[in-house]
Amino acid sequence: MDFNKKIFILTGEKNTGKSIVCEKILCELAGKPLKITGLLSPARYEGNRKTGIFCKDIISGEKKLLAQYKPGWDANNPKREWRFNQSAITWGNKVLAKSVPTGLLIIDELGYLELEEKSGWKNALYALDSGQFQFAIVVIRPSLIKIAFNLYPQAEVIEIASTADRGEALAYLINGIE
Repeated sequence: MDFNKKIFILTGEKNTGKSIVCEKILCELAGKPLKITGLLSPARYEGNRKTGIFCKDIISGEKKLLAQYKPGWDANNPKREWRFNQSAITWGNKVLAKSVPTGLLIIDELGYLELEEKSGWKNALYALDSGQFQFAIVVIRPSLIKIAFNLYPQAEVIEIASTADRGEALAYLINGIE
């Protein structure tokens, strides 16, 4: 496999549709001769309220509850809203350890744990650092872009400023991959 090592950072504030774009990429590329691996982070809703985040293995479809919405749970960092499930993080790391080599690596998402605390999905960083992919799409919040650029200065940023930008971001990414 020829590894181009093209990294796209998909960014946007909360609820702009970053995970939805990642899911649509899978649909658009279904049936194409491109191996796609990694993790998605679809939301769990109760009514109209987002109460959790799953992590889903792109290959098997298996998913685990990754985080629950619990504002203020961390006394050391009261701004943290999501309480993470360590067993789901461990499971996600096992999935990510087997995610390369691949054609398209999707990591939805790298956040505070990985980029500031050097914990969480550490194997996502190892997979990216390995360069054993043709393309990677990595979801990262705008507040962490500077850290991500220090790690991956060659990455190209695609911003979703609002839900209206999803279609444009999807088309741009598909065009960049095909």
